[in-house]
Amino acid sequence: MGASAYSVQVTGDGDMNAARAAIWNSAHHFIRRYVGASAAEVFEYLDNNDPCAGTDKDGDRLYWWFRDLGGAAGRSACAWVHWLSVMFASDWDTFNFLARQHGYRFSGERPILADLLTDSPDRFVVLRGEMWHVDGDALYGDDRELRLDDLSFEERDRFREAQTLCRCDLCARLRPDDPADVDTLLRALGSGLLEEMTDAAWYLIRLRHAGPEILTALIKAGSANAGSLLLSDAIRQYAPRVADAWPLLRSLLPDLDDAAYALALFALDALNDTCADLGEDDRAWFARELRAVRDSSGDATRQAAVRIHGGEMATEAEARIEQALRTRANSLDLSDLGLTRLPYSISDLTGLTVLNLKRNRLAGLPERLRALAELKVLVLTENCFTELPDWLGELPRLTELHLAGLGLDAVPDWVANLGRLTVLNLIDNDLTTLPDGLANLTELTEVGLGGNPSIALPDWLGDRTGITHLYLHECGLSAVPDWLANLTKLSVLSLHRNRLTVLPDWFAGLSELTDVGLGNNRLIALPERFGDLNRLTRLFLHGNELTALPDSMAGLTELVELTLDRNRLAVLPDWIGRLTALTRLQIRDNELTALPDSVVELVNLRTLRLDGNKITTLPAGMAVL
Repeated sequence: MGASAYSVQVTGDGDMNAARAAIWNSAHHFIRRYVGASAAEVFEYLDNNDPCAGTDKDGDRLYWWFRDLGGAAGRSACAWVHWLSVMFASDWDTFNFLARQHGYRFSGERPILADLLTDSPDRFVVLRGEMWHVDGDALYGDDRELRLDDLSFEERDRFREAQTLCRCDLCARLRPDDPADVDTLLRALGSGLLEEMTDAAWYLIRLRHAGPEILTALIKAGSANAGSLLLSDAIRQYAPRVADAWPLLRSLLPDLDDAAYALALFALDALNDTCADLGEDDRAWFARELRAVRDSSGDATRQAAVRIHGGEMATEAEARIEQALRTRANSLDLSDLGLTRLPYSISDLTGLTVLNLKRNRLAGLPERLRALAELKVLVLTENCFTELPDWLGELPRLTELHLAGLGLDAVPDWVANLGRLTVLNLIDNDLTTLPDGLANLTELTEVGLGGNPSIALPDWLGDRTGITHLYLHECGLSAVPDWLANLTKLSVLSLHRNRLTVLPDWFAGLSELTDVGLGNNRLIALPERFGDLNRLTRLFLHGNELTALPDSMAGLTELVELTLDRNRLAVLPDWIGRLTALTRLQIRDNELTALPDSVVELVNLRTLRLDGNKITTLPAGMAVL
């Protein structure tokens, strides 16, 4: 049995297994953001292969091993090595930080992303909804070969392109060949919607080509936006990649408002730290700029910006705590400040009910936080905790606990003591089970378990009949659990990125549902009574294998958003015109050759996506939409 491996050279004397596991967990989630349903088998391969289970050959490298399972999984093993090589080139600093948390530091040279995206030793292509390994003049899956004689002319063209340039989803998105893809991200960046902005920034800074137009857009996206700090890490990573970024940023400064000005300072600070060839005159100018703002008596916003973007994150946290003490605020937001410790003064906020510590670099929580006995909402998402203290289970009033993205392989036992919890967020961890003690949390209304691909869901969840929001995306489900039929108060249900092929008939009885996510499964049909879910406003069915939609869906008259991308629909039913509340309809990458005339009845439609079909004409009257 053969095996492939990806490795990185390190120095240090820490916990090698913990370092490998932490980096792999982050890498796995990174890759899932880019790779779609075409790689479903490659992800299933992980059911039989633990990349962290192999033995390291020597003490100065971290290895991730991928077995070919007796020759039955060569494509998948090769794909993971390829993806890891691209990932490390793209997010080297992030994974180096994770290694440092466990006593190691990367000592080798960072791979060059542009080289990997243009001259990768392994190449892949997506054909017929699947990902194939391009090996010379052949195409291979794990256990089968796609004959070149069986390819259409269009498929042969894509195969020839992939012989020189990898066409897997990850490479294609990091190296967008279509300028329209970049334009779409730039529009999202300027939307003013924080979630869309941060997602767009995440993708933009990882593109192969770094350009001044993207840096300018990142800076200006923070204009007059209280959430501009969410873009600060992206800008700090991106600015050193842009040629002539320093004069560009200096030219922008005079015309920026306070929030965008703060982001520009952050970018300049990154250049000041990383550019060895920056002249002394430029460094002196930057020091004067910071000093002038600090010493000014007028603009408090810009003074705060200097503290934040000059690297004094803890100072900003202390300033926020001081303001909360002065105003007797009951809510404190310390998210996205890069904190590695919490200021001592936080324990003075004994009346605090909401504490948000999301996306920092905290490795632990000081015991003095026990003084915050009034806390009702605690957000610890996306930090670097090595362990969570037991005394958190003694916070008597806690109703919301957010532990997403912490790399947990087990839920701490103390969570079961929080009898008042209504919201429990455990999304994006490495959980395989839930402790029986959690069955005591009888007040739960919102539960997040998505992003735990190997989790075994307990039957007692069906006894929590008060649950209204349930997130089970990416949980490795091959069937909808029977106990879910008991949750008749559900309004939001996420089942994205599982392995579902059918939905049970009782699914249509969950009549309170308003938002359902079934994207990136393997559904071949929907229940005939699916239209009984007549309160639905948002329905996501993209990335399945649907060839038809049940006529009962004509009753979904409250639908505002419907996505059907990447299915096998050859006909869009005439009843689509009855869904007059629709504002967004996506049917990309299907097999449509025409649209029904009734589509002109969708008078509220604002977005209609049809690309990737074979439609040559549109119904008369569509111009009025």
